[in-house]
Amino acid sequence: MTRQEPGTGPPNGLDRHTLPSEVFHALCAGPVPPESLAVLRSAEYSRRKLLLRTLLDLLADAPDAAGPLTGPEDAWRVLALADRRAPEIAEDVLMYPTVGVWAARVVARLIGAETSPTPLWTEIGYLHSLAAAAAIRANVPCAVRVPVLYGAINLPTLGQLRVPTDFPVGTAELAHGADGVRLRAGSVSLAFPLSGETFLFRPTRSHTSTWRGLALRVRVDDTDPYREYSSALPPARLGGSEFAEWGKLLDEAWRILTERHSAYAAEIAACLNTLVPTDPAGGLVAASASSAFGAVLLSPKASAPHLAETLVHEIQHAKLNALLGLVVLVKGARDPVCYAPWLDEPRPSTGLLHGVYAFTSVVEFYRTQRAQADQAEARAAQFLFAYRRAQVREALAELARAPGLTELGRSFVAVAGDRIARCAADPVDADLLDVVTEVTADHRAGWLLRHRRPDDRAIHELASAWLRGHPAPRLPEFAVTPNQRRVHHAARATLLETNAVAPTEFAQLASREHTRLPRGDLAYAQGDHTAAAAAYTERIAADPADGQAWIGLGLCLRARGEAVPARALLELPDVTVAVHERLRGLTAAEVDPIPLARWLGERLQVVSRPAG
Repeated sequence: MTRQEPGTGPPNGLDRHTLPSEVFHALCAGPVPPESLAVLRSAEYSRRKLLLRTLLDLLADAPDAAGPLTGPEDAWRVLALADRRAPEIAEDVLMYPTVGVWAARVVARLIGAETSPTPLWTEIGYLHSLAAAAAIRANVPCAVRVPVLYGAINLPTLGQLRVPTDFPVGTAELAHGADGVRLRAGSVSLAFPLSGETFLFRPTRSHTSTWRGLALRVRVDDTDPYREYSSALPPARLGGSEFAEWGKLLDEAWRILTERHSAYAAEIAACLNTLVPTDPAGGLVAASASSAFGAVLLSPKASAPHLAETLVHEIQHAKLNALLGLVVLVKGARDPVCYAPWLDEPRPSTGLLHGVYAFTSVVEFYRTQRAQADQAEARAAQFLFAYRRAQVREALAELARAPGLTELGRSFVAVAGDRIARCAADPVDADLLDVVTEVTADHRAGWLLRHRRPDDRAIHELASAWLRGHPAPRLPEFAVTPNQRRVHHAARATLLETNAVAPTEFAQLASREHTRLPRGDLAYAQGDHTAAAAAYTERIAADPADGQAWIGLGLCLRARGEAVPARALLELPDVTVAVHERLRGLTAAEVDPIPLARWLGERLQVVSRPAG
């Protein structure tokens, strides 16, 4: 949208955004210079303002939605004045990542696409808060009624004002003028200095990492209610030592990026503007969102290389999200049916594109990292290089079968394939390649067992043929049905990787008395495939629905050279388990899983054998 002419109405013109072909091809090929990112940011800014305009139009048809607040038009006029006085400040406020998250949520609520127990007017009030923040920063006099949430008033990009009263209040009057900021909440009236942290004011903190003349400047957002791409949350302010630890780790990661991955460092510096620390209680987290351009949500990382890799990864998602606002790479194909080697759940084609784009950059990161890392890191980096390379290859094969790719989408995928092909000849230790093969096969078999549903009539025909002693007839057709079967996670993949890259740590883990590690998984990771197969067979006898035991048995059989039954267990685990279940319902006799898998594997051999 064009900037507003002098006056108080909303912007009324539109900028037309075009994407030069050279910028598109550069984005496909990897890290891009700041001027290419500026094209994406400009388009994102127009989309952000269109979203706000849509929000205002929807509110015009819901005059009571603002509740005790003044009309949204008043906040819009304040924003327009700030934009007229200092357009770069207005843009900085409107492009703050949480503003996009909030606006998307409220529009979804107004059109009935989302519900929330939070009163609508408190969410609408964020518009008033961001108008106040823009006015304060642009030195525009204003008086705005703003919502009080979790005992504080949020001012995007500035920080939070704490309301000094024990009595709950829903709104407060915030005024800005020549004498600064004044707040009236109930019977309390206070002047607020917005410089430095006080009991009443928590500024949005920032951190700058500089190395080799390149600076990364980010806000560290631990207070904004929409910082985690969700409904409004209370602040989770980092303590001084926690904030310092984040800064130290970021400095170390930035040194790695600028010294070893300078092109990626340049685009991160141009694109990343906000880090959101989150509680690691839910596990390690790294996330970006299409509505929060420039932000990365992170739980604490174990090391500087891990943080560096994460930043490279997440910025690719930000770039692709912005690109998808300008070009169409996939038409339709929104159902989650694709196999993503890095996720347990099915993904739509667009989601798989995201993964391919991000992990291709991760492969390139570790291609460089393994050559320059110190000895302690090098083997882990070599494993991750080979592992991510194998995963992207699998995903590219999946995309080749996926429906809906446009001509631009196919071009996008082809460039990713070229990038991976350039990494194909890089040597990797043979034992690590073996581990990668096992781990990827393990994951894919688990996915098939969870989400693929074989045709029920064909399963019955197979069970009947087994009971009659006939060869297996036709193999079933399949449908992807998310979470068709519950399959618990196994420890073996993690144990196998640990044994390969950190054998001392693995030995300590395995030698602990009374270990709770599953016997089969531990034996498999130690290379004792006979003992592991026996343990998995015992588990199947005790619980025929134990999907991980079936997959573990398949891995052991393959490692022992029994390729035919292993293929059935790893390529048709859903069929093997379904036939076994049907046989248990048809006969009281126990069915040995290995002969059954061999029988199905022989049929699979016939199907896959070339004609002639």
